[in-house]
Amino acid sequence: IQYKCSSLTPRRISLSINIERTLYRTNLAIFRRYWFCHKSPNVQLRYVRVQLHRSIAYRSDSELKLVSWPIEEGQLKLIMYKNNQENENEMLKKIQYNVRFLPVHKRPSIRSFRWHPLINKTRDSICPAEPEVIRIIEYPLVLTGRAYGKHFVLPTYHDYGLRLERQIRFTKPRFSIIFWLYIDEYYASESLAVHSAILQHLAFNNTYLTPGIFLNREGQIIVNMFGNLYDRMGTGARTIESIAKKDWCRMAFIVNEYKWDVYINCLQTWDKPIIATHTSPIYYFFDDQLGTFIVGGSVLTPSFRGFISQLDIYRRIALTYEQLPKKLNHSFMPYLPSIIQKSSECKRHFNSFTQSREQADLFNKRIQQK
Repeated sequence: IQYKCSSLTPRRISLSINIERTLYRTNLAIFRRYWFCHKSPNVQLRYVRVQLHRSIAYRSDSELKLVSWPIEEGQLKLIMYKNNQENENEMLKKIQYNVRFLPVHKRPSIRSFRWHPLINKTRDSICPAEPEVIRIIEYPLVLTGRAYGKHFVLPTYHDYGLRLERQIRFTKPRFSIIFWLYIDEYYASESLAVHSAILQHLAFNNTYLTPGIFLNREGQIIVNMFGNLYDRMGTGARTIESIAKKDWCRMAFIVNEYKWDVYINCLQTWDKPIIATHTSPIYYFFDDQLGTFIVGGSVLTPSFRGFISQLDIYRRIALTYEQLPKKLNHSFMPYLPSIIQKSSECKRHFNSFTQSREQADLFNKRIQQK
C-alpha cells in the first residue's frame, strides 16, 4: 500500500475486509489492520499480510469442527482519517474494492498447512442428510374432537449454508404443507369452541406462531399468519367454500414470502378443487425450528372429528399446483368407519366393550370372595 501524509497531525489508516452477512452478524470484518501516517515528503510503502478467518480460508473438516462459510464475495476498504481516531465523521479518503474468495470445494484443507498424526489421519466421511421433504404422519391419525394431537419439531440444519438461508428467510418464508384429511364432523358435539384445529404452531408459552390452519363450524378453512415473533393479533383469512365431509381430501397449503395458497381436492369431486389465495401487505415471520407443531387439537383449540394422513412438509420450497402429489396411497389406508359415538357401528362396539368389562368385574369379585 502506497500512501503519503502532509499534515503534522498523525493520521490513522485502516485496512479491512468485510462480508455483508453471516449466520449471526451483518457487516462482519474478517480482517483488520491499522497504522498511523506521519508527515513525510516521500511516498511511503507498506506491505500488509492478509490472514483470513479459517472458515473463509479453508474447507470444512468435521473432525476439527471446522465449518467453511459458503461466502464468495466481500469488500476491501482502505480508509484514511483526519486524526488518529477511527471516526466515520472524520474520514479523509475512502477506497473500496470488491474481492472474491475461493468456492468452498476449491479451498485447501487446513491439514495441508499443519501436521499432526491425529489431525492428518484420513477418514472417509458421509455428508449428513438434510432432507427437504419430511414425512410427519404416515398412517391415519385419529382425531376425536378433543384437546389431543400429534406434537412434532423439525430437525435443525447442519449445513452452514442452509442455516444462513433459513435465517435470511425468517421474514420471507417459502414452504409447503401437503396432507390428506377425512372429516366426519367439523367439531365435536360437546365442543363450545368456535374453531377446530387442523395444524397449530405454538411457542413455549402457548402463543400462536405462523402458520395456523383451522376449521370453523361451517367447514371453511381459516388460516392465521403472523408478521413477527411478538405479533399477537396476526392476519387471518378464510375460504369461501366449505370442505366436504365423509370424503378423503388432499389439502395443500403453500406459502411464498407474503402470499399463501390453499388447494383442496376431494376424491369424489377431484376435478373441481377449492382454491383460495391471500396476499398480505407485509411479509410473514416463520421459523420452522422455533416452537412446536401440533397436528390436531391442543389445550387452546380442540380438533375436528376425523383423520389426517400422509402429512409432508416441504422446507424452503413453494410448490405449484402442478407439482402436488395427485394419488392417495390406499394400500395401508383401508376404509375407516365413522368415529361418531352416535353411529350404530360405534354403539355396537361400545356395547360389546361394556359387556366385556362387566363380566371381567364379576370374575374379579368372585376371585376375591374365594
